[in-house]
Amino acid sequence: QAEEDAAMLKAAEEDLVYGRNELALERLSGIGEPLRSSSRARLALAEAYLGTGNPTNAYALFHSVVSEPGYGALGLQGLGLSELALGREEAAAGFLQQAVSQDASLWRAWNALGRYHDNLEQWAEAERSYNTALGLEPDNESILNNLGISYARQERYPEAEGMFRRALQIDPGLKQAATNLRLSIAWQGRYSEALNGVPQNEAADALNNVGFIAMQNGDYKTAERLLLRAIEVSPVYHAEAEANLNRLRTLQGQPGLSQPTLSE
Repeated sequence: QAEEDAAMLKAAEEDLVYGRNELALERLSGIGEPLRSSSRARLALAEAYLGTGNPTNAYALFHSVVSEPGYGALGLQGLGLSELALGREEAAAGFLQQAVSQDASLWRAWNALGRYHDNLEQWAEAERSYNTALGLEPDNESILNNLGISYARQERYPEAEGMFRRALQIDPGLKQAATNLRLSIAWQGRYSEALNGVPQNEAADALNNVGFIAMQNGDYKTAERLLLRAIEVSPVYHAEAEANLNRLRTLQGQPGLSQPTLSE
């Protein structure tokens, strides 16, 4: 049984590396004592809980390993990530700073610190954190996407575009980066290019988003065309596109559109 449990734990740790959190949780739940109570197993279980959207359980387990020899920095990183998931950003930052002070190789902690500084609009600190994370994990699409978001929030759209393109080279299926790339291109006024290759089931939302950006850029004619097209191709009533079109009419000095009556 001990050998089977050890093999199960090793397989669960591999699952966690590849993001198979549900499977890892399932494997870990089948491990018996005494291995289940070990620091290694508790850390893995904490990561599985965090990855499956249960930061409260994760927090308790990360806390249980912080004082264990060899697990302090990883426990602190986990506490910081759990606090971030729970929306307690100041507490998260404290744990994350402690984690990287103990082990500067924890890229997830650096990446999370970048998000923390972004939320405070501390751009230089955010960029330093992301670049530190990238120095440790240069081909990590998540870090590249986050750095791209940071650049976009600063209106550094060409740099943001570059980050999103790099992320998609690593993982062409990364939907967040694909969406962010379209937006960063649109903010630069390249509206047609931003809409190239949009899947049919995402067309209405993409047209609405690019239309909104065109409106923000002051290109009202393009904005109107795109928003009307979004409403036309949407299989259901697109409230956001209608609201944006009303906003555009106001900016153009035209009367807003009346809201349609919904059919039951």
